[in-house]
Amino acid sequence: MYDSLIKNEYNAAKFISIEEITQLEKYFQIVDLKTPKHKYFQKGGTRTAWRYANTFFDKRHEKYMFNISKPALARESCSRLSPYIAWGNISIRQVFNEALKCKTETNKKHLGAFISRLRWQAHFIQKFEMEHTMENASINKGYQKLKKSISLEYQKAWEEGKTGFPLIDACMRCLTETGYLNFRMRAMLVSFFTHILWQPWQASSQHLSRLFLDFEPGIHFPQLQMNAGETGINLLRIYNPIKNSLEHDEDGTFIRKWIPELAHLETPFVHEPYLMTPLDQQFNNFELGVDYPNPIVEIKVARKKASDILWNMKKNTEVKKESERILRKHTLSNRDSLLNTD
Repeated sequence: MYDSLIKNEYNAAKFISIEEITQLEKYFQIVDLKTPKHKYFQKGGTRTAWRYANTFFDKRHEKYMFNISKPALARESCSRLSPYIAWGNISIRQVFNEALKCKTETNKKHLGAFISRLRWQAHFIQKFEMEHTMENASINKGYQKLKKSISLEYQKAWEEGKTGFPLIDACMRCLTETGYLNFRMRAMLVSFFTHILWQPWQASSQHLSRLFLDFEPGIHFPQLQMNAGETGINLLRIYNPIKNSLEHDEDGTFIRKWIPELAHLETPFVHEPYLMTPLDQQFNNFELGVDYPNPIVEIKVARKKASDILWNMKKNTEVKKESERILRKHTLSNRDSLLNTD
């Protein structure tokens, strides 16, 4: 009976041959997918995911909005569920339902903000599925004309956490060791790479994707472009690493942990060691350029250059046209009502 309903219309001519497969294998390399074991890496598994979820919804969420931007405190106040969502140990639906169940009048500010980020997670993944070319090229075609210099020296210093800007270097070293960094610090790393160092965002993509324990392409590529200022629809933000350092790591705790060569310095010099005079360096048994690098760029000049070029590009006719296309394709007229969780 079923044979008469389902017909197999395939034949050998429609399949790739063993010989062709053998030839294709020559173009691929086997990649070592073993995750390095380290005491700072989160352990995998569904049970561990729920342990993180339970501690977050029970207590840790109470300071979510207060600490979300702080590189040290966010490690406890944020849910830390992103690796488990990315690896399929726990689903967005499960986390969303648990958040709704735990939301009260008392904690709605914190859990409401958390829930909104779950919705944005789905939004960005959908955007990537609809615009898959953003893996390699700017979603806004107007920015594909933007040419940036390539400096392997700058890129290497950024990757190794040796730029001479303490918060940038601490963030990169932390990410390398733990696979985790809070959102604001991730955005700042990309902004520094693309704006201050004036490097193309594509050159940062593979390095970051290898480091993120919670790597998710649908989040990774849209966020790279947004923080690089190449969407045309988002506010251009050129993060100042010194300002962020003073605001979000006030006493230098995070920097001292990840850059031990600065740990013994007074707090102002932890944030800006390049302000030390020769006498200061002598008193602290510290030599700038030896114990810790000098800044690799003049930040004020670099920020102004990036700002002038990118703000001017937003006025470009093609950029404006593409911005309108992106908004039409990826937003809904009733988006505000969809985001209402009350």
